[in-house]
Amino acid sequence: MLQFFHPSVDASLCDILMALANGGRLEMLHESQSSGEPLAELLLARRLTHAVLPANVLRTLSPSRFSELRMLMSTGDVCLPET
Repeated sequence: MLQFFHPSVDASLCDILMALANGGRLEMLHESQSSGEPLAELLLARRLTHAVLPANVLRTLSPSRFSELRMLMSTGDVCLPET
């Protein structure tokens, strides 16, 4: 599970509980990896299977690259069909 949100943000609780309450692994990211190719490389390198990301971040990723990703939730904004 990717912990996208900073621990001081209440949305981070969802990331933490989804991973740790189910025996999963919680992966942190550096602020420089918060979108686009750096985020894509992190998702692939760490073989993440679950993530909760804002819709504007989802728009920076190419969906066909993430075969290991099993669950993806979008938050905070309208998720457009092309996202």
